Amino acid sequence: MFNLRTILFPLGGVIGAVLIVVLGLAFSGTVLSFAASSGSDTNIGSFSGVQNLNDLQPLIYYMILTISALASLGGGVIAGKRAAAGGG
Repeated sequence: MFNLRTILFPLGGVIGAVLIVVLGLAFSGTVLSFAASSGSDTNIGSFSGVQNLNDLQPLIYYMILTISALASLGGGVIAGKRAAAGGG
């Protein structure tokens, strides 16, 4: 028997992942400019450990963005499989 939820749940996951990526990339300019200016504005450039942490900010931001998009995709796929199996 055809169940519409088997199509809608994965489609919702794809739409959610696209929204996460688009919004994340829209805010990436702000994150990059903050990471570039945070060390120079507060005069902490002399301590190399803090400067290295500031350099990691964009990498961590993009990593969280990627994991969030993949989690949205995975959640949609799991919900679709569960709906196809007859669960809620």
